[in-house]
Amino acid sequence: MAYNYEGCVDYRGDAAMALECARNLLEAKGFKVLPPAANQLWFTNPVSYLNTKKKPLLMVSKGCITATGSSLTLQAELGNLQALVKFLVLLVAVLAIPETAMVAVILVMVAKQPALLPICLLSIAPVPLVFLLMPRFQGRITARALDALLNEVAVVGGGRGSS
Repeated sequence: MAYNYEGCVDYRGDAAMALECARNLLEAKGFKVLPPAANQLWFTNPVSYLNTKKKPLLMVSKGCITATGSSLTLQAELGNLQALVKFLVLLVAVLAIPETAMVAVILVMVAKQPALLPICLLSIAPVPLVFLLMPRFQGRITARALDALLNEVAVVGGGRGSS
């Protein structure tokens, strides 16, 4: 699925220490973290944010960190991003009627004054691009935040981060 994340780093420290560090970092970011079970730590995000400029990691809805051998693996589901995409689709559907009227007005204006075509296109062209690019952009920001979190967990316990 396009909205899932998986990252892996080398780690040479104690697995229990790494999972405890991950637990502390995730709790500090507002996640609900279950106690580690064997070599895994599961977490969920009880909050859904639409504006995640300051906290992009909160786009993650659930995931787990697994310590196996000499590596730490983080798998996460960007479910809040899916909710954001659904919200944007709904918003587009609701705005379809006024937008259709706006396009009709623009067409009439362009028919009367063809020189206005570039300006009119610039007024409506960015709207679909924003809806198409926002999930991809937000997904990249979230992936970078998860990479940084995973590297921080690895470094705290004497490992070395390498995605």
